[in-house]
Order: sequence, then C-alpha cells, then structure tokens
Amino acid sequence: MRITRPSPKTVFGLLSYPEFREVAGQASRLSDVVAIGGRGVTLNQKGETQMLQVQYVSPTLFEALGIPIAQGRGFRAEDERSEAPLAVINHQLWQERLGGKPDVVGSAIRLNDAFFTVVGVTAPGFVGLDRVVRSDVYVLAEHARFAVASLANQLIDRSSRWFEVYARLAPGASVEQARRQLDVLSARWAKDDASQYAGAGLRLAAFNDEYRGGVLQGAVFLGLVLLVLLVACANAANLTLARNESRRRELAVRAALGASRGRLVRQLLAESLLLSAGGVVVGLVVAVGLISLLPALVPPGSDAYVVDTRFDVRLLAFVGLLMAVSTALVAAAPVWRHSRPNVVSDLKQGQAASQLRNWSARELILVSQMAVTVVVLIAAGLLSRSLAHSARIDAGFDPGKNVATFYIVPGLRHYDAEASLRFFEGARQRALTLPGVVRATYAIRLPAQANEAGWAADFFVPGVNPPPGEDAFTIRYDIVGPDYFETLGARILKGRGVHEIDGPSGTPVAVVNRTFAERMWPGQDPIGKRVVMAGWRRVEREIVGVAEDGRIADLAEPPEMYVYVPFSQMPQGFALLLVETTGRPESVFGPMRNRIAEMDPEMAVLETSTLEAHRASVLFEQTRDAQIGASVGLLGLALGMVGLYGVISLVTAARTKEIGLRIALGARPVDVLRLVLGRGLRLAVTGSLLGLAAGLAGTRVLASRLHGVASTDAVSFAGGALFLIVAALAASTIPALRASRVDPMASIREE
Repeated sequence: MRITRPSPKTVFGLLSYPEFREVAGQASRLSDVVAIGGRGVTLNQKGETQMLQVQYVSPTLFEALGIPIAQGRGFRAEDERSEAPLAVINHQLWQERLGGKPDVVGSAIRLNDAFFTVVGVTAPGFVGLDRVVRSDVYVLAEHARFAVASLANQLIDRSSRWFEVYARLAPGASVEQARRQLDVLSARWAKDDASQYAGAGLRLAAFNDEYRGGVLQGAVFLGLVLLVLLVACANAANLTLARNESRRRELAVRAALGASRGRLVRQLLAESLLLSAGGVVVGLVVAVGLISLLPALVPPGSDAYVVDTRFDVRLLAFVGLLMAVSTALVAAAPVWRHSRPNVVSDLKQGQAASQLRNWSARELILVSQMAVTVVVLIAAGLLSRSLAHSARIDAGFDPGKNVATFYIVPGLRHYDAEASLRFFEGARQRALTLPGVVRATYAIRLPAQANEAGWAADFFVPGVNPPPGEDAFTIRYDIVGPDYFETLGARILKGRGVHEIDGPSGTPVAVVNRTFAERMWPGQDPIGKRVVMAGWRRVEREIVGVAEDGRIADLAEPPEMYVYVPFSQMPQGFALLLVETTGRPESVFGPMRNRIAEMDPEMAVLETSTLEAHRASVLFEQTRDAQIGASVGLLGLALGMVGLYGVISLVTAARTKEIGLRIALGARPVDVLRLVLGRGLRLAVTGSLLGLAAGLAGTRVLASRLHGVASTDAVSFAGGALFLIVAALAASTIPALRASRVDPMASIREE
C-alpha cells in the first residue's frame, strides 16, 4: 500500500521523515512501513562529475518490498548507527559507470564530497519503484547528512515533506481497519497543529493503482495499432477472397473427387497461416531494426529515463498471439465462402462470372475497413489539434529566445545560502562579459517545468480573507534573479520585474501574476499593495509588478495565483543560470563552463540545455502523441486505399464485357468514369458514416490525452471523413480511367 497526505502544500502527497516515523510507530494495522525520498547527487569518478538519482531510504526498504539484491546485501536497522555512510547501487550504474569491477562490494564511491561504502548491488533489470526513472544509488536517510549537510535539518523538520511512504497490511488486517487507524492519527495531527494539518488527512491506496493510468495510456495507442492491424487483415481477407474466386473450379473439382469440407477448410487455413507467418517473419526483421529507435520516445535530456527494449519470450508470445488472431481474421471469410462449393454450378461458370458473383461480401469487408480507417484518422486529427492548441499557450516564456541554461548546485559543495547568492551573482556578471551575451539571470525553476510542481507557501493579503476553513492563501512561487522576465521574454503587464536594486538589504518585494492581481484586488491597481509571505520567518513584501499568467508545471493546468520573489532576498543552494545570446545558445556552453571553473574548479555544471529544448520537453508528450497518431493514421489510410483500389479494380475487370457493351451502345468515357468513381464514392461515404458513428463512441478513450480539444471535435471528425473520401476517389481513379479506355469490340469477343 502507499500512504499519502495530499494537500495544497504537498502537491504529490509526500510526507516528512518525522511523519513517516510516527506512522510506522503507531499504525499497528500496517507492517513494514518504509520511506523513500529522491534527491540528486554528484558522482566523482576518475576526474569526471556526473549527476545521479539518489534515494534516501529507511533501513528495511529492501527486505520489506522484496527488492532483489544481486551482490552483497541491503540495509539493516543497525546500519543507521554507523558513522561510516553506506550505499546500495543500481546494477546498471555498476556496469556502465563503475566498470563492472567484481570487487565493487566493499569499495568506496564519492557522492558529492563524501565517500560511501558500497554494501550491495541490485539485481539486473530493477530500475526502482518509479519504473520509469532509474534510481542510481540508495542511501540511508540517516546518512543523508554526509552527502548534503543541510539534509540533516530536513530530516527533523515536520514541514519538509519529500518522502514517499509504503507499507504492507499487517497479517489479518483489512484495508478499512488500516484506514481508520490513519484517520485517527490524522485527526490528532490536526488537533495538535491545525495550520499544518487541517483539511488534509492521510490516505491509503494500493501501490499499483498509480500505474494504471500509464497502462491505459499505452493501451490507447496499442488500440490504434490494432485497428490498423484490422485494416491489414481486411485487405488480406479481400485478396484471399479474390484469389479463391478464380479457384472455384479447382475447389469444385477437389470436392467432386471426394474432398470433404474439413479437408478444404484445412487447406484454406493452411494457406492463410503461411501468409500470416510470412508477414510475421518480415515484420520481426523490420521490428528488430526499429527497436533501436525506441529511446527517441524519451523526453530530451532525460538520461535517467528507462526504456526497456529487450526482445524476450513475452514479445515472441505476443507476436504468436497476433499471428493466430490475424490468421483467423484473414481466413474467416474465404473459409466460410469456399469450403462448401456448389460443384455443378461452379464447374459450369466461367472465371469472369465467378469473380463477379457475390462481390458484395468483399465490398462489405471494404466498407468495414474504411470505417476503421476513419476512426484512426479521427484519432490522429484529435491528437494533432491538441498539439496545435498546446503550442499556442503562453507558458510564461518566449520559445524564440536564444537562452542557454546551466543547472548548478553550490549547496552540494557545502555553500550556504549567502555564499550561493554570491556565486550566482558572480557567474551572472562573468556571463555578461562573454561576446554576444545580451542578458543573464538565474532562477530555481523554469515555467512549465513538469518535474517540479513549484514550491508553495502561506500568503496573507491585508484586507482579503482566505478561503473558508483556511488560515491563509496557499500559493506557489518562484525565486528569480535580476532581469529574469526580460531574459525569458515574459510579459510585465504593470510595474516592473526583479532588478538589481532588489538586493538583500533592500525593501522586500514581489511580482505577482495577472490571476493573483485580479483575484486579490479586482478593479484596483496592485502596484504598491502588500502581501505577507510566511515561512521560517514572516516577511511583508511590496508588489512592484504584475506579470502575464504562465504555466507552473503543465500546459493543461488552468492559470492560478503565482508569486515571484527576488533570489537575493531568498537565496537557495541551487539554481538555473540563464544566459541570453545573439547567436545559437549552444555557443556559450563551453565559455560559460570555463568562467564557472575560474570561480570554483570543482563546481559541477550538472546539466546544460536551452530554452528551445525546454519548450520541446514541455510539448514532448503532445508532440509524441500527435506523431504516433499521424503515423498510424497515414498507415491505416494507405492500407485502406490499397484495399479499395484492389476491390474496384477486381469488380471493374469482372464487368469488362458489360462496360464494352455500354460503350458500344453509346456511353461516353465520362459516363464510364462516373460509373466506376460512383461505386468507389458510395463505398467511401458508407464507410465514413459508419466510421463517424464508431468514432463518437471510441474516441472518448483519448480524452485524457487531449488538451483544449473535445473528444467529439467536429473539425477532426469532418476532416477524417473528408480525407478518406478524397483518398478513395484518388484510389478509384486508375481503375476508372482503365475502364473508360475499354475497346468495346475486344471486350465483347471475350468469354
């Protein structure tokens, strides 16, 4: 089970380490209560500094959750009392960054400025509880102070909530019993400290529940691919039907010579199985080559993301299942139609007549195929329009700005807050001396930064009452340096942004966004108004500017109140250094690293990027969804048009004698064109109408992937149907032109 406490102040429902200890000590209906909290550290190895994902954990984590250890051991309770810090490392880290040395257990690795003794290595394939982002190192929470000294205070601070908490139900306990115990504990916390705990209680949910959303998202795209598989199977079924129409005499002869229906069924099934097996073999060869492209589906700059590209027995079993299903789909219609031949009739009929006979079954399959194609095209249209909507949203920065970003954490070098401020201000001044640099600033986060929900604090606004049941307004905020808004191209609607005059000894100030100003002081000028920001100390701040609404963590979120505070008045041990240039931002990566090395040779730049790359990461999911949807849609359309072309060509060829007679009796080429194109158009319109109806019911599963577009968007539905109809007319044109050129005398002489 997972234990959370969702509230406006704890966006992800995380708990502090003291809260975890209290839950573990008092919830008797739960056993094996464990905590795990993620932070970044640097690994110093052979003169190189790399960023690692470290998890600070309670000692029984590995044993309680059954996490496999390949070498050495996990942690023990007595390890917390050790004055020598210990670590368990990920198998992939051991192989890739530590050289896979066999004596790794007992060796030391340098995390930040401290040496940790490796006591264990996790089993291959285990990436962490996240399942998506790899955890590189596990360290006891009580040993966090060795890596980052400031974490010692966070481990005793009840308001420092950054731990996920998991537990097992005690033997004989039910979920409801455990929830009641947590409710009692929540009520006691609220009684002891209403400002911290009122209105937000502990919750209990199954550990796997949080992964169902991701599974459903994957199922949506798998569903689109399976729809294309249906279109392909329909094509193969139509081709098999057409081929078997020309074999009616052969099948009738076999039946006349004594072949039973079962014998004919086995023959037709065997032929379809060979067809499917051939396709599977070709598909496997192509898939093995394409698997190497799967890492491209990972967001840019996400080195710790996990993409499992192993081709194992599970995938082979899935392929085998698909082959069986596709064989059944391809063979169903031909087996049903041709396993019971009418011996006398089929032996008497000519090939052309047999091809024309019962052609409606093939057209019925084709109409169904086009209906499925319309559904896929509608889905592609919805995802593309969702991307277009997201791209138009003002996220709080100008993506056209040439801004380079440098993620630096002086706190890992044991800089205190004031020293970190001096470092970032010195780095900013040095950046301004580089050729082509226009501006430079720093901030703890960028707008629409998905992996960071933003810090929240209590704000008091003189003369404005907080929401009912609340003591204050809980509002998220950013901490920014001079010229932040100018560097990012964020618009200031009134007043000014943060400038150099807003120093540590200056008047405490803040910039608020439009939503904050309109809700707190509707119809008034907010400049000069005051807010009180609560934290470890209460500070009254003067509003000096109003910025346009941006996005905090997600483009899909509605605008909410937001505050910008000068970094010099709330310095932190980490920040992003932002450097705007006249040329390509990548051109300052090297020179800026050199300037930072001049200030502190051991200060690591943990990540370099650009504002353009940040924009791409913000839109990554929508872009990926739209690309997958468009690719699947175009593939489905291509298959559908091949099927339509084949059926129209077959039917037109079977009617060659009829068309020749029409031309001989005075029909013009344009009349023949209209006849053939009309048949294709009727099939396309019928398939489109069925597809529109199916789309209304089926595209609702895409609702969670759409932003700013309804799952019943009229433009996407109309576009999908129109696209199919136009493509269908194009596919019918070649058979129509061929028919319009039929020589009436030659066709009449044919059988």
